[in-house]
Amino acid sequence: MNQGDSFDYLADTAGEFPYYCMLHTWMVGTLVVQEAAAEEAAAAELAAEEAAAAELAAEEAAAAELAAEEAAAAELAAAEEAAAAELAAEEAAAAELAAEEAAAAELAAEEAAAAELAAAEEAAAAELAAAEEAADVELIVEISESTVMGGTQIELDFNVLHVNYDLTATQNGEVVFEETGLHSMENIATHQIDAVGSPDNPIDVKVVSLGIGAPGNSDNWTGPVGQVTEIQVVPEFGTIAMMVLAVAIISIVAVTAKSRVIPRF
Repeated sequence: MNQGDSFDYLADTAGEFPYYCMLHTWMVGTLVVQEAAAEEAAAAELAAEEAAAAELAAEEAAAAELAAEEAAAAELAAAEEAAAAELAAEEAAAAELAAEEAAAAELAAEEAAAAELAAAEEAAAAELAAAEEAADVELIVEISESTVMGGTQIELDFNVLHVNYDLTATQNGEVVFEETGLHSMENIATHQIDAVGSPDNPIDVKVVSLGIGAPGNSDNWTGPVGQVTEIQVVPEFGTIAMMVLAVAIISIVAVTAKSRVIPRF
């Protein structure tokens, strides 16, 4: 055949027939001749194969989609587990921190209690030392009296300086003199009572010590507190002294009259 020519062959027998090219001897093949029903069967078989292939592809796609969903679910579960683990770690860290803070607070409370106890013990020791020091100070109070200006003058003689005291005088159950919070800078203090005692109606004088130290600074006072010194004022010799003086004057007058010497008074 020349270039551009065509060749048609219509087979009328079904079967397979070998062919080759006499010009190009390497071109060989097989001619397959089928009937019309066979073509349809082949087409149906091909369609079935294609359908099966499509179904298989769909199944594979569904399986791939399911696998992807499962992978996504697994990834989500892993993320949730990781988040839960992180949250648990944070909660554990917070619990540990809270425990450390609680332990620190408890330790601080124990240290504060120990410091408070130590301070209380030191204060008690200081108070005991002050009490012992105060107990070592002996206070001696001597009370004397004299009738002055129609009343009674009380003189207090202390053996130490800066004595703080209360002074009370009663007569016949009534208070005739009362002063509290008195302070004596010197060893001697005098007080005037507007009353005169008698054997039948004496004056009871009571001195109560408050401590030894500067006035207004009672926290630092020492010495005994609450020591009571009492005396009962009974001017038994007041009238006798006047009688003795009168007898002496009469004797002088008698002697001078006998000797004719006029005494001058």
